[in-house]
Amino acid sequence: MLPTKAIMRVWTATDNCGNTVSQTQMITVVDDEAPVFANVPSDITVECSSIPPPETPDASDNCDNDVQIDLDEMTFPGACPQDYVLIRTWTATDDCGNKSTASQTLTAPRYRGANLGQCHHWM
Repeated sequence: MLPTKAIMRVWTATDNCGNTVSQTQMITVVDDEAPVFANVPSDITVECSSIPPPETPDASDNCDNDVQIDLDEMTFPGACPQDYVLIRTWTATDDCGNKSTASQTLTAPRYRGANLGQCHHWM
């Protein structure tokens, strides 16, 4: 955890005879709150040939006006050989290294018969 801001204040008191005394005050502001996501795309089911491009959600932070957002995509096999699930995970990182994640799951069934448990291998 890194300080986001250090403030030094010097307080000086002077009496009627011109005598002075000073005291230094150090204030360290620490950011330990992770960014917060908004407008994260919803989970959807799509045709495997119609996977939409990734949208970028918004992220805000209490101490950082320019949060870094990174995207990672992972594909997992589905119930049938042509099916798969695509999980998009966004990671928001603020200047102090605090992180939060949000994800979207895209389910892509390639071909389905009337029985959803039945896999078809047509081309």
